[in-house]
Amino acid sequence: MTYYQIFDLCRIYINNIHRMVQIFGIGSANRTLIREINRIFLDYMTYEGVYKSCNRFGLKTNASPLQKNNI
Repeated sequence: MTYYQIFDLCRIYINNIHRMVQIFGIGSANRTLIREINRIFLDYMTYEGVYKSCNRFGLKTNASPLQKNNI
């Protein structure tokens, strides 16, 4: 039995970018980075229970001094 009989390679997903490059190539790592960045922004914009924009006005409400310094 080979791996393609066990795993659906079109649906497999890991968030380790280095392993994606080693195993599946740079294209897969690119898509993984895009997916992870989108999830981070989605979490940031909705974690308070309402939609919060991800611009200078939305970042003002964040407690991080590094983010406030860039506004």
